[in-house]
Amino acid sequence: MTELPDQPSPVTPPATTSDAPARLSPALVLFIILPLVGLIAAFIVASGRGSSTTITQQQPPPVTYIPYTLINNPAPDFTLNTLDGKTISLSDLRGKWVFLNFWATWCPPCVEEMPELQKLHDGGYDTDPSQIVVLAVDKAEDKAQIEKFMTANNLSLPVAMDSDNVVSGKYVVVNLPITYIIDPQGMVRAQHISPLTAEIIPLFLDRIKQNKFS
Repeated sequence: MTELPDQPSPVTPPATTSDAPARLSPALVLFIILPLVGLIAAFIVASGRGSSTTITQQQPPPVTYIPYTLINNPAPDFTLNTLDGKTISLSDLRGKWVFLNFWATWCPPCVEEMPELQKLHDGGYDTDPSQIVVLAVDKAEDKAQIEKFMTANNLSLPVAMDSDNVVSGKYVVVNLPITYIIDPQGMVRAQHISPLTAEIIPLFLDRIKQNKFS
Protein backbone atom coordinates (compact mmCIF):
# COMPACT_ATOMS: atom_id res chain seq x y z
CA MET A 1 0.00 0.00 0.00
CA THR A 2 1.33 3.28 -0.96
CA GLU A 3 1.69 5.60 1.99
CA LEU A 4 0.47 9.12 1.62
CA PRO A 5 2.99 11.83 2.35
CA ASP A 6 2.74 13.43 5.69
CA GLN A 7 0.10 16.24 5.66
CA PRO A 8 0.82 19.42 7.56
CA SER A 9 -0.99 19.63 10.80
CA PRO A 10 -3.97 21.91 10.60
CA VAL A 11 -3.36 25.35 12.03
CA THR A 12 -5.84 26.23 14.71
CA PRO A 13 -6.86 29.91 14.50
CA PRO A 14 -6.21 31.92 17.67
CA ALA A 15 -9.10 32.05 19.99
CA THR A 16 -10.81 35.44 19.73
CA THR A 17 -12.38 35.23 23.11
CA SER A 18 -9.16 34.98 25.08
CA ASP A 19 -6.88 37.47 23.21
CA ALA A 20 -9.30 40.37 22.23
CA PRO A 21 -10.00 42.96 24.91
CA ALA A 22 -13.32 42.65 26.58
CA ARG A 23 -15.95 45.19 25.49
CA LEU A 24 -17.29 47.49 28.23
CA SER A 25 -20.99 47.85 28.56
CA PRO A 26 -22.45 51.31 27.72
CA ALA A 27 -23.84 51.62 31.24
CA LEU A 28 -20.40 51.12 32.73
CA VAL A 29 -18.90 53.71 30.37
CA LEU A 30 -21.47 56.28 31.40
CA PHE A 31 -20.91 55.41 35.06
CA ILE A 32 -17.20 56.19 34.66
CA ILE A 33 -17.39 59.23 32.35
CA LEU A 34 -20.20 61.24 33.93
CA PRO A 35 -18.43 61.83 37.27
CA LEU A 36 -15.30 62.92 35.41
CA VAL A 37 -17.29 65.38 33.32
CA GLY A 38 -18.87 66.76 36.46
CA LEU A 39 -15.49 67.24 38.13
CA ILE A 40 -14.08 69.03 35.07
CA ALA A 41 -17.12 71.33 34.83
CA ALA A 42 -16.88 72.20 38.52
CA PHE A 43 -13.20 73.02 38.13
CA ILE A 44 -13.89 75.31 35.16
CA VAL A 45 -16.67 77.18 37.01
CA ALA A 46 -14.52 77.60 40.09
CA SER A 47 -11.62 78.87 37.99
CA GLY A 48 -13.91 81.34 36.25
CA ARG A 49 -15.15 82.70 39.55
CA GLY A 50 -11.66 83.10 40.84
CA SER A 51 -10.52 85.06 37.79
CA SER A 52 -13.66 87.24 37.92
CA THR A 53 -12.93 88.12 41.54
CA THR A 54 -9.37 89.02 40.66
CA ILE A 55 -10.51 91.32 37.84
CA THR A 56 -13.01 93.06 40.12
CA GLN A 57 -10.35 93.71 42.72
CA GLN A 58 -8.05 95.24 40.11
CA GLN A 59 -10.66 97.77 38.93
CA PRO A 60 -10.13 101.33 40.20
CA PRO A 61 -12.59 102.61 42.80
CA PRO A 62 -15.55 104.64 41.49
CA VAL A 63 -14.89 108.36 41.14
CA THR A 64 -17.48 110.66 42.66
CA TYR A 65 -18.30 113.57 40.32
CA ILE A 66 -17.83 116.90 42.05
CA PRO A 67 -19.49 119.71 40.05
CA TYR A 68 -17.35 122.72 39.32
CA THR A 69 -18.32 125.75 41.38
CA LEU A 70 -17.59 129.41 40.84
CA ILE A 71 -18.37 130.44 44.40
CA ASN A 72 -15.50 132.40 45.97
CA ASN A 73 -13.75 132.52 42.60
CA PRO A 74 -13.41 135.42 40.15
CA ALA A 75 -16.46 135.77 37.93
CA PRO A 76 -15.51 135.05 34.29
CA ASP A 77 -15.61 138.27 32.34
CA PHE A 78 -17.55 138.55 29.08
CA THR A 79 -18.84 141.06 26.57
CA LEU A 80 -22.30 140.60 25.02
CA ASN A 81 -24.69 142.54 22.85
CA THR A 82 -27.75 144.01 24.55
CA LEU A 83 -31.29 144.46 23.30
CA ASP A 84 -30.75 148.17 22.77
CA GLY A 85 -27.95 147.54 20.28
CA LYS A 86 -25.06 148.25 22.63
CA THR A 87 -22.50 145.98 24.28
CA ILE A 88 -21.93 145.31 27.94
CA SER A 89 -19.04 143.72 29.78
CA LEU A 90 -19.22 142.29 33.25
CA SER A 91 -16.09 144.22 34.13
CA ASP A 92 -18.01 147.44 33.38
CA LEU A 93 -20.03 146.72 36.53
CA ARG A 94 -17.03 146.45 38.84
CA GLY A 95 -17.60 148.33 42.10
CA LYS A 96 -21.25 147.18 42.31
CA TRP A 97 -23.08 144.11 43.51
CA VAL A 98 -24.37 142.23 40.46
CA PHE A 99 -27.28 139.84 40.27
CA LEU A 100 -26.25 137.95 37.12
CA ASN A 101 -29.28 136.00 35.98
CA PHE A 102 -29.42 133.39 33.18
CA TRP A 103 -32.87 132.86 31.70
CA ALA A 104 -34.99 132.21 28.60
CA THR A 105 -38.50 133.15 27.50
CA TRP A 106 -39.53 129.48 27.13
CA CYS A 107 -38.65 128.76 30.80
CA PRO A 108 -41.73 129.06 33.09
CA PRO A 109 -39.71 129.59 36.30
CA CYS A 110 -37.75 132.31 34.52
CA VAL A 111 -40.97 134.04 33.51
CA GLU A 112 -42.15 133.74 37.11
CA GLU A 113 -39.14 135.58 38.53
CA MET A 114 -38.92 138.36 35.94
CA PRO A 115 -41.25 140.82 37.78
CA GLU A 116 -39.13 140.46 40.93
CA LEU A 117 -35.91 141.04 38.99
CA GLN A 118 -37.51 144.12 37.45
CA LYS A 119 -38.46 145.31 40.93
CA LEU A 120 -34.90 144.76 42.16
CA HIS A 121 -33.56 146.65 39.15
CA ASP A 122 -35.89 149.57 39.93
CA GLY A 123 -34.75 149.76 43.57
CA GLY A 124 -38.08 148.47 44.87
CA TYR A 125 -36.42 146.43 47.63
CA ASP A 126 -35.10 149.59 49.27
CA THR A 127 -31.83 149.26 47.39
CA ASP A 128 -29.64 151.78 45.65
CA PRO A 129 -29.63 150.99 41.90
CA SER A 130 -26.18 152.54 41.68
CA GLN A 131 -24.85 149.91 44.10
CA ILE A 132 -26.90 146.82 43.24
CA VAL A 133 -27.61 146.01 39.59
CA VAL A 134 -29.33 143.26 37.66
CA LEU A 135 -28.11 141.81 34.39
CA ALA A 136 -30.33 139.20 32.73
CA VAL A 137 -28.48 137.03 30.20
CA ASP A 138 -30.81 135.35 27.72
CA LYS A 139 -29.70 131.88 26.67
CA ALA A 140 -29.46 131.58 22.87
CA GLU A 141 -32.75 133.10 21.74
CA ASP A 142 -33.60 135.34 18.83
CA LYS A 143 -33.55 139.08 19.52
CA ALA A 144 -37.06 139.61 18.14
CA GLN A 145 -38.43 136.88 20.39
CA ILE A 146 -36.83 138.45 23.47
CA GLU A 147 -38.08 141.95 22.57
CA LYS A 148 -41.60 140.62 22.10
CA PHE A 149 -41.50 138.99 25.53
CA MET A 150 -40.11 142.11 27.22
CA THR A 151 -42.78 144.32 25.66
CA ALA A 152 -45.62 141.94 26.51
CA ASN A 153 -44.53 141.80 30.14
CA ASN A 154 -43.64 145.50 30.51
CA LEU A 155 -40.00 144.73 31.39
CA SER A 156 -37.10 147.14 31.01
CA LEU A 157 -34.24 145.55 32.99
CA PRO A 158 -30.95 145.15 31.10
CA VAL A 159 -30.84 142.03 28.92
CA ALA A 160 -27.70 140.68 27.29
CA MET A 161 -27.90 138.01 24.57
CA ASP A 162 -25.72 134.92 24.86
CA SER A 163 -26.44 133.89 21.29
CA ASP A 164 -23.80 131.16 21.03
CA ASN A 165 -23.97 129.90 24.65
CA VAL A 166 -20.31 130.76 25.26
CA VAL A 167 -21.02 132.73 28.44
CA SER A 168 -23.45 130.07 29.65
CA GLY A 169 -20.63 127.58 29.27
CA LYS A 170 -18.29 129.73 31.34
CA TYR A 171 -20.85 129.85 34.12
CA VAL A 172 -21.71 126.13 33.91
CA VAL A 173 -25.36 126.86 33.15
CA VAL A 174 -27.27 123.59 32.96
CA ASN A 175 -30.66 124.43 34.46
CA LEU A 176 -32.63 127.64 34.18
CA PRO A 177 -33.04 129.98 35.88
CA ILE A 178 -29.76 130.40 37.73
CA THR A 179 -28.48 133.59 39.36
CA TYR A 180 -24.94 134.40 40.46
CA ILE A 181 -24.36 137.14 43.01
CA ILE A 182 -21.07 138.90 42.33
CA ASP A 183 -19.43 141.31 44.76
CA PRO A 184 -17.92 144.73 43.84
CA GLN A 185 -14.48 143.15 43.48
CA GLY A 186 -15.75 140.73 40.83
CA MET A 187 -15.86 137.61 43.03
CA VAL A 188 -18.77 135.18 42.87
CA ARG A 189 -20.28 135.00 46.37
CA ALA A 190 -23.42 132.93 45.84
CA GLN A 191 -25.51 131.11 43.27
CA HIS A 192 -29.21 130.41 43.31
CA ILE A 193 -30.73 127.70 41.07
CA SER A 194 -34.50 128.38 40.95
CA PRO A 195 -36.60 131.52 40.68
CA LEU A 196 -35.66 134.55 42.74
CA THR A 197 -38.88 135.23 44.63
CA ALA A 198 -40.07 138.10 46.80
CA GLU A 199 -39.10 136.01 49.83
CA ILE A 200 -35.62 135.02 48.65
CA ILE A 201 -34.33 138.33 47.30
CA PRO A 202 -34.49 140.13 50.70
CA LEU A 203 -32.46 137.31 52.24
CA PHE A 204 -29.62 137.94 49.81
CA LEU A 205 -29.91 141.69 50.26
CA ASP A 206 -29.66 141.29 54.04
CA ARG A 207 -26.46 139.29 53.64
CA ILE A 208 -25.06 142.00 51.42
CA LYS A 209 -25.93 144.75 53.91
CA GLN A 210 -24.48 142.75 56.82
CA ASN A 211 -21.38 141.85 54.81
CA LYS A 212 -21.91 138.15 55.40
CA PHE A 213 -20.59 137.04 52.03
CA SER A 214 -16.91 137.60 52.85
